[in-house]
Amino acid sequence: MGFDPLSITAEIAIANALIDVGIGLESAYLAASAIAVATPYLATAAVIGGSIALSAAMQPTTKPAKAPKQAQAIDGGPRVYVIGKDLRPAQLMFSRSNGKFDLYRVGYICMGPIDGVEEYRISGRRIAVSGGTCQTEPFRSNIFIALKTGVTPQTVFSSTNSAFASYWLATARGDGEALIEWRAKSPGYDAPAHSEIFASGYPTCDVIVRGRAPFDPRLGSDPTNDSYRLWTDNSAVQILDFLTRSRLLGGWQMNVAKWDLDDIVDVAIPWCDAIVATKTGTEFQSRLWGSQNCGPDVTLADTLKALLLSSGLDILRTKRGKYTLRPVLDAPNPTAVIPWRQMLPGAVIDGGPVT
Repeated sequence: MGFDPLSITAEIAIANALIDVGIGLESAYLAASAIAVATPYLATAAVIGGSIALSAAMQPTTKPAKAPKQAQAIDGGPRVYVIGKDLRPAQLMFSRSNGKFDLYRVGYICMGPIDGVEEYRISGRRIAVSGGTCQTEPFRSNIFIALKTGVTPQTVFSSTNSAFASYWLATARGDGEALIEWRAKSPGYDAPAHSEIFASGYPTCDVIVRGRAPFDPRLGSDPTNDSYRLWTDNSAVQILDFLTRSRLLGGWQMNVAKWDLDDIVDVAIPWCDAIVATKTGTEFQSRLWGSQNCGPDVTLADTLKALLLSSGLDILRTKRGKYTLRPVLDAPNPTAVIPWRQMLPGAVIDGGPVT
């Protein structure tokens, strides 16, 4: 397999996408160097075992809970697409007391459908949940949790709908959005256990969520076919999924026919899955975890740059005229060896993969 001498950068991919929508070749490449694509997105990506991690400042933060008002509803906020998995704070959408000491809360997690939740946290503490009830002290039997994964259609939160049918209607299903309901039950302000259970006001909720299963070229060649999706945090699979995913789901929506899927399956995916030694054991070589802010205040090019930087991969073009993904090696094997006797004085050696 041969490659063009220069790496195909994010600007080339942007220009290619512009050509797809009818912009001329020369105009597209000029626009790509200073592009601000409509419906832009940003990814906050992180990698385990290999490559460069993004700044921790880009990660979401969760503030301690405060005592709630009697009723509260919040609209707006960014649409978030989870790549791999991520710790997501439940963005409060609805908060209302039933007039006693119980509080019903509904929060937005991310765009769905998600693969599932690996861990629940209440006020920053990891908890075990069984049958929708918290099994961990001090919240045992006082916190009740229900999850909606974002399938279409999905059912309404029955508890909140039953208690506040005038405020949380049966039609408020949140199709396509992963949502969580957590109900806090207090023994009463005068009860000794109240200050322990609700030490910082009514509890907040966070989850470690596994995002939507990405398109995996090892299963098939059609990214629109859900049977070719399988959850993995493999960096090559996640980047390919991002570039071929629908714009409505935060993707670039490139034609999959432009990609050399066989080459990606043979080289990039196994490289990411390779086991490497770390100070504490072993890890997969390249993984992508994080949350993609689906704008519209961030450029699409920044998303791709963040994914490539974090994964240790780059985009190249094969001699067949298709794109592929290849690792950027710290110590690549030479493609040619020049004996020192054959080096001429004053010779100028240019940089790049050909050299």
